[in-house]
Amino acid sequence: MMSTARLLGWLVFLYVALIGLRYLLGARHYFTCALRLVKAWATSPDLLTPGQLRVLQVFDSDLAAAGFTHLGYAHYSSILTHHAAPQTLSVFVNTAIPAYAFVRRSGAPEDGHSAVLSLTTELPDGSALESVNSPLAKLLAPPSTLRVEDYPGVAVSEIVSRHAAQVDALRGGAPVRAGASLDEALDYLTRQVRQLRDAWRQRGWVVPSADPQLDSFTVRGAFALTNYSLRVARGSGARAPQSTSSAASEEARALRLEAEVDAVLSVAESPQRAPGTPRALIALVAATAIGSFAAMSLLWNPLVAVLILTVVAFHEAGHAIAMRWVGYRDVQVFFVPLIGALTIGNTSTATVRGQIAMLLAGPVPGLWAAVALLAIDQAIGPVWLLRATAVAFLVINALNLLPVTPFDGGRVFELLSRPESLWRPAIHAASIAGLMLLGVVLSDSVIIGLAIIWAIVLPRQWLAYRLRYAVARALTDRDDYPGVVRTALEVLASPPFGKWRSLVRQSTARQLAKQFSQPQPTSADRAWGVAGYVIAWVPFVIAAVLWRA
Repeated sequence: MMSTARLLGWLVFLYVALIGLRYLLGARHYFTCALRLVKAWATSPDLLTPGQLRVLQVFDSDLAAAGFTHLGYAHYSSILTHHAAPQTLSVFVNTAIPAYAFVRRSGAPEDGHSAVLSLTTELPDGSALESVNSPLAKLLAPPSTLRVEDYPGVAVSEIVSRHAAQVDALRGGAPVRAGASLDEALDYLTRQVRQLRDAWRQRGWVVPSADPQLDSFTVRGAFALTNYSLRVARGSGARAPQSTSSAASEEARALRLEAEVDAVLSVAESPQRAPGTPRALIALVAATAIGSFAAMSLLWNPLVAVLILTVVAFHEAGHAIAMRWVGYRDVQVFFVPLIGALTIGNTSTATVRGQIAMLLAGPVPGLWAAVALLAIDQAIGPVWLLRATAVAFLVINALNLLPVTPFDGGRVFELLSRPESLWRPAIHAASIAGLMLLGVVLSDSVIIGLAIIWAIVLPRQWLAYRLRYAVARALTDRDDYPGVVRTALEVLASPPFGKWRSLVRQSTARQLAKQFSQPQPTSADRAWGVAGYVIAWVPFVIAAVLWRA
């Protein structure tokens, strides 16, 4: 049995590895999209949805009272190709200050903060002053050309007053103007956003590509923006004050719902990437492999590290090839030190059988590789390296085929149930006992640590089941993706999910919409999946017979 100190050490390592994995997946988000050259164009309110108009009009009366004139509505392409649909904008001007006011949907809307208000003035020296009602705005601003003041939770009239006072102080008596047409306002907006791109290039966050419209993210930029995104997700900074009026609170929740629906539906299924070789992504994958090799070399020795990395790479290559075959895009493999690796890609319209085949494509080829190596070993005589490699193929892939989550075998059985089925949390609970038993039998602290972490997240898994069940009961048409998104967000607005942060709600709603809108398993799918799973164990039996022989 392992010592308590060693077990605690593994738990700490697994926790750190999971935190690192969170940053890794966040960075991948930026590697699989590009920085876009923003364009803006005028649009008619008739082309906006009722929900978009409700959000954009939230500050209309306050801005009118502060002397602003409404110039019109506009579409503008998001700065990231992660968003496919253009964003919407309401534009105002106050020629007395002078300043433009831009109102857009908040990326992370909370109650009382469904829209972002930005007041901006171009100063005589070519720089600009921007006053916003959103926290954390300063983090992304180019310091040399844009001075940002954020006022979360401050009334519109107060933001206007402070902005006007700062403009007077900064212009030093020099004349400042703001054009009174929508085209002039949009031209000003695009120039400011393009200065942001130039600043990110100077910081080394993005680099130009062969397409002048698209920039690629660097490793430095991807992790810097991931850190920013995680800070936003944690809700750093002040939130807007909550109204004590029930009617006002209900209106705030309705606006938040419309903003979140718009945010989820604007996400691209397959983001456009900048042309050329994704060097930063390749460098990140290589770094994870080197980190895994170094960790295993310290724990065991370099030869064992090479053997395990070879087996894991072979296993993940099977997943990657199958994912491409069933229609996934942007497929990448990342190594997680001492834990293994993961293959991820943008989901497609893969059938239930296609997804099961994708899961089995990892362990099954590895088990057949073990059979082939053992057969060669018997044919030419005992060779330690062949036998050691065969054992590595056999153990790692058989472990992944076990019917426990998060292994491939457990995920196969999850796919054979509907999202709202009680079978899924039951598999999760049974997996804890199975992993703990397996870890004790093998005296493997990694497996025991994984079982403990899996037990810690069991309440979260039960809450996720309750959420899926509630959404399923409220749905009328599972094939209506926008309808599923709205239903999921409506459920997420109620206890106990309403306290979740906006970005978590959006991500959850998007995942739920994909789960419910995908083909659901039929009786034939279940029979096919169980038969495929049983057949997948055939090479293991053959390898065991060869081993005993």
